[in-house]
Amino acid sequence: MKYILVDYESVGTAGLEKLDQIENSDELVVLYSKNMPYVSIDLLNSVRDLGAGIFKKVLYTGENSLGNVLCMLVGQKMEAFAGSFLEVIVISTNKNYDILKERIESSTAGPRKAKTSYKRYPAIQDMIAGKENELPSIPMEPDEQSIEKQVNEQ
Repeated sequence: MKYILVDYESVGTAGLEKLDQIENSDELVVLYSKNMPYVSIDLLNSVRDLGAGIFKKVLYTGENSLGNVLCMLVGQKMEAFAGSFLEVIVISTNKNYDILKERIESSTAGPRKAKTSYKRYPAIQDMIAGKENELPSIPMEPDEQSIEKQVNEQ
């Protein structure tokens, strides 16, 4: 089973083309917030027709709130699949999610955690074609610590 988490704010409707080619055994979670309030009826119907697809509105506000919720959902699913294998797929153009790969795959499986793999694709159609990580990331605002570190290094 694939656990597919979509950062809808990053990929929009264009990132969800070929949604109908996702396997019925896969679980799809499309995350969005007030920053992306419009979701088309056709897209809602396509996700509903999958059976295992849901939209989740992230009600938290602030920097990286959608990413924080995505990470929390991955952790919950890893615990729910304890003792088995879980394939986590993130659909996003944001390369910041790739930090999860090292964290997830370095965790040892055990009685409270699933053996987990991680991949990120810029769109569903890229996942189906096997084209991993090919789009540029969304520019992220540097935080104060990274700016201070850069200044100190100069």
